[in-house]
Amino acid sequence: MGGICGGLLIHSIYAGEVESAITAITVSDKSRLAVSLFAFFLGVFGAHRWYLGKAGTALLMLLTLGGLGIIWALVDFIMAVSGQMKDKKGRLITKW
Repeated sequence: MGGICGGLLIHSIYAGEVESAITAITVSDKSRLAVSLFAFFLGVFGAHRWYLGKAGTALLMLLTLGGLGIIWALVDFIMAVSGQMKDKKGRLITKW
């Protein structure tokens, strides 16, 4: 009986470590606050995308002034605030 309880404890600790590792892989170390502020104040220049390592789309935003004026920058700002923005590696920006 002690072995089963011990096994369950080890399994639960191991499951927690796996969940932690998965979170580390899928969540970016970039700041959601920084992305949101960059998108709000400098979004038309693509500053938030430079910060996330997305140089290609940042340059495109710069050349189009935020995508037809401000539309693309506004969408990116909403995505950043809501935690749906991703970095260059495809990891969500969720940490404030």
